[in-house]
Amino acid sequence: MNRRFLMASLAAATALGLAACSSSSSKSSAPPSSAGPTSAPSSSSGAGASAPPAASTAPAASSAPAASSAPAASSPQTLTVQTTAYYEPLERAVGTQLEAANPGLKITYQQVSAQQETSTNLQVLTSSSAPDIADTPINGNVYPQLIKSNQLLPVDDVWTADGLQAAYGDSVANSLKVNGTPYVVDFSNVYYGFAWYDKDIFAKLGIPAPANHSIATMADLKKITDALRKGGDQPLLIPGGGEQYWNWLTDVFLATSATPAQYDNYLTNFNPNVPVTVSYADPEFAATFNRLKEMYNDKMFQDGVLGMNNAATQALFASGKAGMIMGHALTPNSVDKLANKTLNLDWVLLPPINASQPSLPIVYNGNTFSIPKNSKNPAMAKKYLELLMSPAIQQQLPTLVSGAMPAIKVTGSVQDPYGLLKYVADNGDYVGWAAVTPGDLNQVDSKVQAVLTGKSTAVQVGQQLDAILKKIRAGS
Repeated sequence: MNRRFLMASLAAATALGLAACSSSSSKSSAPPSSAGPTSAPSSSSGAGASAPPAASTAPAASSAPAASSAPAASSPQTLTVQTTAYYEPLERAVGTQLEAANPGLKITYQQVSAQQETSTNLQVLTSSSAPDIADTPINGNVYPQLIKSNQLLPVDDVWTADGLQAAYGDSVANSLKVNGTPYVVDFSNVYYGFAWYDKDIFAKLGIPAPANHSIATMADLKKITDALRKGGDQPLLIPGGGEQYWNWLTDVFLATSATPAQYDNYLTNFNPNVPVTVSYADPEFAATFNRLKEMYNDKMFQDGVLGMNNAATQALFASGKAGMIMGHALTPNSVDKLANKTLNLDWVLLPPINASQPSLPIVYNGNTFSIPKNSKNPAMAKKYLELLMSPAIQQQLPTLVSGAMPAIKVTGSVQDPYGLLKYVADNGDYVGWAAVTPGDLNQVDSKVQAVLTGKSTAVQVGQQLDAILKKIRAGS
């Protein structure tokens, strides 16, 4: 899968799709195309997930230039910043520097959950008490509604101050804009689409560590999950209880089932200007849900998977009673905190549907902040974003939040404790289906559950997705 080609296609699709979204004559709900799965590695995607403290890792106040968008205040100022479970250390580190550079400034923080990101946060961000910095993942349901109702301020001056067009690269930068105007900054990228496994449990049960971070076949995966069950441990964990995590595995398998041309159309055809050349009822998409049903029938997932949320899933893994958990680059950060120790983990890719199309890590670059129209201090909010996106802060992001990556190009080395970045450099990555499509389309938990329990077939739920796609393209 040529990610550069895909990103160029997605940028073009986004420029066309969101032009319709913000037009007075059309109401397309398609968000920009470089977003990520609504619940997967989203910045607040761990109910109960914790990030490490940042007290000793925050960069010195002089390590990054303070932005100059706002004049010095003549009276005490306040700034309200929405934070997320994983990224709060980063957000507070930036706030500490900004307060030091602006005497009298007082920053307060409001933590937002993954569920709030896609639901009640819309009311918060459009209210008279809106925060100054808003957590607005661009692949969720809230962001496109904010854009359509003109509830966000442009941040083109932030982009200019930090040189973000060049720092992101044109493909990503253009996909973050609406009609050529940026309303968000993407502050961190995360890789997902793989499982973490407990090396100590594997060793205890005599399960060989997967070579080159890969499991070649479903038979090999079944040997591993059967061995875990036989040893008294739960096999592969995933939050299957309705918090929108099944699209992780949809992303894992779809790119290994569809041809590159088909896959590109699945990623972009929510845009009414892109011809539809595939159906969600086609064998290539149906194969992804059928693969999940195969895994469910073979008891590769944990007991009670369809009733387990993310908090319970992570707690089970942290307790040392499960061998594997679907996750992303920030998962060790979270489960280590829950376990109150550093777990001995490594990561592994699941078997592809077609052996000729190997599984690869998936990149998510939808961790985005914006400034609500009702912000009480938009000038200081822009200073906050300028500091957040400065090269010095971005360079230290992996130190502040273990597993997170800079969103922009930075010089020098970046922490890579599990060899994930090296693997991507050697083998490549790809953009996930749920990383770029509207939330109404990619929130598939109920549909996956229906297939797993035999209430629907993969073709039937594919037809339902086709109907949703038709509505999106019609501007619903």
